[in-house]
Amino acid sequence: MNYSAASGRSINPKKQKQDTPQAAGELTQKRLNLPETIAEKKGIKFIVCLDEFQNLASFKDFLSFEKKLRAFWQRHKSVTYYRTGTDLSLPVRDDFLWI
Repeated sequence: MNYSAASGRSINPKKQKQDTPQAAGELTQKRLNLPETIAEKKGIKFIVCLDEFQNLASFKDFLSFEKKLRAFWQRHKSVTYYRTGTDLSLPVRDDFLWI
């Protein structure tokens, strides 16, 4: 079965390449940079608010995930990230708010 996008391109899922670690890494990078990409293309600045951020602590390997987020976010110049939450057991860090 083929699927057509609005652009007119068709996609046949059976003909797609298998996911590779490199392809997954590139997709992750694109996703983490998406807010900055949008801001740059539109010539705007904005804030991304992440409420109940402490819920991510239940993810497997959360600290590694948090470090990866920070590594991307600290290079963004047009987007400010603001984390909020109510779990007092997590350490309070102010390095996620850049203005």
